[in-house]
Amino acid sequence: MIADIEARPVETAELPDDPLAFSIEAYKRGWTDGLPVIPPTPERVKAMIAASGRDWDEVLGVMAPRSGVVSVEAVAVNAVLAGCEPLHFPVLVAAVEAICQPDFNLAAINATTHPVAMLVLVSDAAARAAGVHSGAGVFGPGFRANICIGRALRLVQYAVAGARPGAGDLATMGSPAKIAFCAAERADATPWEPYHATKGLEADAFAVTVFPAEAPSNIQDHASTTAEGLMATIAGAMGHCGHNNIVAPHKGHPILAVGVEHAQTIAASGWSRADVQAYVVEHAKFPRDRLGAEFLASLKPLRKELPELLPIAQTPEQVQVFVTGGPGKHSMFMPTFGGTLECTVAWTPKSR
Repeated sequence: MIADIEARPVETAELPDDPLAFSIEAYKRGWTDGLPVIPPTPERVKAMIAASGRDWDEVLGVMAPRSGVVSVEAVAVNAVLAGCEPLHFPVLVAAVEAICQPDFNLAAINATTHPVAMLVLVSDAAARAAGVHSGAGVFGPGFRANICIGRALRLVQYAVAGARPGAGDLATMGSPAKIAFCAAERADATPWEPYHATKGLEADAFAVTVFPAEAPSNIQDHASTTAEGLMATIAGAMGHCGHNNIVAPHKGHPILAVGVEHAQTIAASGWSRADVQAYVVEHAKFPRDRLGAEFLASLKPLRKELPELLPIAQTPEQVQVFVTGGPGKHSMFMPTFGGTLECTVAWTPKSR
């Protein structure tokens, strides 16, 4: 039980008291990404664990590439290092459980040269409890819970899984999204059911979905006043060449984060989320004749056929759609890695 941690021998290390010196030493020891960190004192770690209501020694999974066993306590240590507060911790634990699921395929994500990051999407109920931001500037910077939860998940990857640049993490160039990538859905502004409801959960569920995603790419359309006009812009932006969803559309689940004003325009035309998904499959395509011969030849083993227009997905269900952000006529597209799937974890909060 949680109380048993009091009797457990506590491992301590002699480290500098000065905050900057501590952060530098932590970096040298391979505990952190180079940004400043908070010392994970026994008291701080215990407070994190208590917030989850779970046993300190509960194993959440085994993390590739070095088969690191990740426990609730290990996550708590990294949560403290990243600057999390205890109210953030249940979200982080669920996110760790998500990336440890087989469908997430963590080994492939860490081994790839692709700049895939882990996008954490928090349901409205869980976001309100943890203070996760869903409005203007949702992908950062400036929102403590979003940054700390996203960064803590990366530190777990870094320290437990051994996914360090050039070693366990083989991304050619990496991505700023690998530092922290966490957001919440705009439940108050979405015209459709909450995203996690598409995974079979109740609308008020405490849930987290983690996607294997690239950093977001902006889609602006300040002129269109109908769903069809706006979706033509959105599909055109999503159907560019070079991302993995074009290469292997049967594997990936491309992500469309619809801005609030764009969502209002789409819904005003009577379109559902399913309509948006179907339109993307039909229209988010890249002309085959604009690709080089060598690149086309490389696609043939990955596809049954090479149509004149190459789609980014084969079925509407592959396209992941949610609403987030603040005012402004912008949406964002996030290609995914492929060969991995988003994973959702729900939990019952301690207060229920």
